[in-house]
Amino acid sequence: MTVLRPISPAAGLLLSLGAAAQTPAKPAKPADPAAAQLRPASVPLAATDDSRREARALGDLLLFPDRARVTVAQMHTFFASPVDQRWIQSMPSVERDSQRQIQVLGQDVFRDAVSRPAAALHEHGVNF
Repeated sequence: MTVLRPISPAAGLLLSLGAAAQTPAKPAKPADPAAAQLRPASVPLAATDDSRREARALGDLLLFPDRARVTVAQMHTFFASPVDQRWIQSMPSVERDSQRQIQVLGQDVFRDAVSRPAAALHEHGVNF
């Protein structure tokens, strides 16, 4: 029996991007030399048929398709219980409540951050 070790989605993405990065495109030269000093040069990645084929081969070598099927099967099994179904059904309301609480907290933090400098300006005679 083969034991499959889980691989994170981020690792899979990095592996596929690494394969795509084998043939980078030439960076565009900025028209303004001063603008080139303000931002670092970036090299856009160009995926080719060869890089895609290599990424697919690497995914097959690392058993990505099999791992994906196992993960999906585990998720279906995991969320099949009545407790999990209730949890899934309650998630939209939990998410709305969480967003509302984060918004209130953000407004309080913003109000506090703005009021301190405004009070200091008022002390110096600046009124707006």
